[in-house]
Amino acid sequence: MSPEALITETVRSLPAELVRESIAAVAGQYLALMVYGSQARGSADIDSDVDVLAVVKEGAGAYSAGRVAITAYTPAQLHAMAQTSSLFILHLRTEGVVLEDTTGVLARVLSAYTPMKDFEAQRQQIRAAASVLNVGPDLFASHGQSLGRLGVYLLRTALYLDGAEADRLDFDIGLAAANNGDDRVMRAVALKRAPSFSEADLDLLACATASVLGCDREATLTTADELQARALHLAEAFPHASALLVNVLFGASEVDYVGLALVPW
Repeated sequence: MSPEALITETVRSLPAELVRESIAAVAGQYLALMVYGSQARGSADIDSDVDVLAVVKEGAGAYSAGRVAITAYTPAQLHAMAQTSSLFILHLRTEGVVLEDTTGVLARVLSAYTPMKDFEAQRQQIRAAASVLNVGPDLFASHGQSLGRLGVYLLRTALYLDGAEADRLDFDIGLAAANNGDDRVMRAVALKRAPSFSEADLDLLACATASVLGCDREATLTTADELQARALHLAEAFPHASALLVNVLFGASEVDYVGLALVPW
């Protein structure tokens, strides 16, 4: 279907050029498309990305084309996330704008969402992953950038959890941080757009995340071996947290959300 044919009543809230740009950025075949995030919410600024969900038969993953950030999931992955109360699925239900869903696969996923009941269990996953944000200079030199991206991701997810539990959920991270009222949190969430992270940035993220989660900071990790040992230790009890730490160990340039029940940043 051509981009022009998709500019219908369903997507009239989005500029036609944005719809065309979003569709053109998606590689390969897809079952459904949705725009989410600030562009769908109407709070985007000149520097905002365009976040696009692509439902695919195979080939899940994340990639970018210009300013368009595409996250591709299979229906099975999305259903699993919906049934485990994923905040990402809630985000899609709350703010997403459907571009195409001719077979209804995305509608079925969104309708399968199970409201979260155990917020503390989700916080435990975040606390477990956040336990590695306090690092020494050598570990920062080798893994600091991946740890910085992890810290932003965990802080944002913790804030979304607070909003969801208080029944005032807003996926505008600036508003979520303002509701928290801690200046460190406000400064830390602004690091989402940082081109790189300093040791002071990571320290701020660690402090802000601990504040939101209501926990103490963990002891300092000094080597990659300690980071690996932490990931292995968490694997059984906190598999999502462990997967995030493995992502850091491999020095990934982005957080790998596929298969995780937390929220893409």
